[in-house]
Amino acid sequence: MASGLLVGSKNESDTQGGTQGGTQGSTQGGTQDVPQDVPQGDDLDKWIEYQVAVYPKITTEELASLSGKGLRTIKRRIAKMPHIVYVGSGYSGHWEVKPKQK
Repeated sequence: MASGLLVGSKNESDTQGGTQGGTQGSTQGGTQDVPQDVPQGDDLDKWIEYQVAVYPKITTEELASLSGKGLRTIKRRIAKMPHIVYVGSGYSGHWEVKPKQK
């Protein structure tokens, strides 16, 4: 009977160690993928403008992922920038940055 307790204790510690290691590793890896240089507030508009100028085929989903912001936030910010226009449809379109009108 004593050996049954030892085996049970060993299995519990193995399971606990495996669970903790897996959880900690995945959490730490996920939070480190967010770029540290993504602007906040009004600078986000400039960052979006730069990204679509340099990468005209970038999607709003990619912008959201890169910035760490929500998809709705990105779409809302773009909608407030009339000089950024999506030309074409769906996957075959691209972004164009027009000169700002005063």
